[in-house]
Amino acid sequence: MYPPEANLKGDLIIAPVDAKLQIHAESTRRAVSPTWGTSESAWELTLSLSRITGRRSVRVDVRDAHGDFTNSYTATHPTRSIAPDWPWALPLTDNAGGFRFLCFDLDAKDGNPQRDAHRLTRWLDQLAITYVVCVSGPSGGRHVWVALTAAADAATVNQLARRAKTQLTSLHLSPLTTATTVALRPPLSPHRAGGHSQPLGSVEVLLTPSTTPQRLAQLDEWLQEEGVELPPAPQTSRPRGVDVDADGHPYLAGDRRDLSPRIRELLASPPAADTSATMAQIFLAAANARWRRADVAALVRTYPAL
Repeated sequence: MYPPEANLKGDLIIAPVDAKLQIHAESTRRAVSPTWGTSESAWELTLSLSRITGRRSVRVDVRDAHGDFTNSYTATHPTRSIAPDWPWALPLTDNAGGFRFLCFDLDAKDGNPQRDAHRLTRWLDQLAITYVVCVSGPSGGRHVWVALTAAADAATVNQLARRAKTQLTSLHLSPLTTATTVALRPPLSPHRAGGHSQPLGSVEVLLTPSTTPQRLAQLDEWLQEEGVELPPAPQTSRPRGVDVDADGHPYLAGDRRDLSPRIRELLASPPAADTSATMAQIFLAAANARWRRADVAALVRTYPAL
């Protein structure tokens, strides 16, 4: 399916995967204009991209006690409002958690983002995956954006990102591998240190998605066939004195004991004014008595104090 002479070392010198796909990729690059709009168009572009995800808000950076931006993006800002005066980030997923955009975040503090962007876009070119590269901020990082015709499942994106990371040292994995809502600053949006995310090509490719989720799977398959292995799964070790039940839920090792008379009295009592304090006492006692999760779940269904 893929050319045996392909080489992933250095700058990736490889033959085209498919002549038709290569012609399509080249014609797409020629057809787009150098840039789309100006910095004043940032919010308009964000609104257009949000319509693809179906999201009604973006994430915005927050300030600390000294008034400095924290780069945490824990607050939200509705898209029906005017543009915020501070940095914002576009969710990459739709409301069901499927990825409608991929953004490969190449960070200057972790490697050489310019070199990694060159290598990554060579891969994308071989699979006729359209993209736009942005200089993300003053430090010279790169964002490589891909728009999808339909939602890609998180598992596919996670595996592709982890495989790519073995070749792209500057790639920040979190935006493509976390289970929670992920967001990154879109093209043209402001940076907390000044300036904007500057596209190096046309953002029109994001407004008219052409890459299918299946093409992402083909890219991952191609990388695997070229010898790019997934990193080993992280080894998880249990703390000393902890076992797990048949469903993987941890509990303190040892024989299960009955609860003390005082705890049984609490269980049988009507709910207290401060139920959280009562629950804390009961659950702590159950843990110390080596109870399993199923045992505690049965308590919750049976006793009024919980």
